[in-house]
Amino acid sequence: MVEQGFARTQDDIVRLMRMSPSLVVRLEQRDPANRRKHILTLTGEGKSLLAETGSLAAAVDAELDALLGPRLGGQLDEALARLMGKLVADRERPGPR
Repeated sequence: MVEQGFARTQDDIVRLMRMSPSLVVRLEQRDPANRRKHILTLTGEGKSLLAETGSLAAAVDAELDALLGPRLGGQLDEALARLMGKLVADRERPGPR
């Protein structure tokens, strides 16, 4: 979510993941525009893990394609795209979420 731009602050992570703010505490870089906020960035280890999970996700996608076939796979892709669209719309909507 951070790497794709869906979350820049700990508040974004808490909102999108529906998790307790106390779970998002290992942050170091403060936002210069608002010192009360932290900017989220991936560490080197985080970038390595992201690459690894990307490879795993591609393998799962290939398995799903083989299992579901084109029709059901297309329906799954459509449903997931709708969910992603909802996330993006929620992110862009002003005000409290």
